[in-house]
Amino acid sequence: MAILESGRRNIIVIGAGFGGITALLKLERQLARHHLAGRFSLILVSPVSYHLYTAALYEIASIPREDADARALKASICIPIELILERFPDIHFIDQGVAALDPERHVVRLARGDELNFDYAIVAVGAETNFFEIPGVLEHS
Repeated sequence: MAILESGRRNIIVIGAGFGGITALLKLERQLARHHLAGRFSLILVSPVSYHLYTAALYEIASIPREDADARALKASICIPIELILERFPDIHFIDQGVAALDPERHVVRLARGDELNFDYAIVAVGAETNFFEIPGVLEHS
């Protein structure tokens, strides 16, 4: 991959949710502030090309059906990664999932088989709700 040939150290962020995007943008700001941006390649890896702005989901759920404009609603919660990163030309985006992470070898294997070396990795893939097999919780939550 061309990113690997840059001679820079790779910092990858896996996941484009709130945690991943926040970490990536704060890291970019700190590297620039300390004049270190030229030493590192920042790479965001996510299988989806948008950030789901979950804080606005309530708006979609509460709009009467006759007032709903599907495109406008989608645009309010699905923010394209390209739009988020357009002010940051040095941040690279790879729209693939991660198949494996090998921290000992400092390698991420991507879903399509490519491998990406890294010096530092931030894993921010979110969470999945666990209902702990409590009867009725899944159905009523």
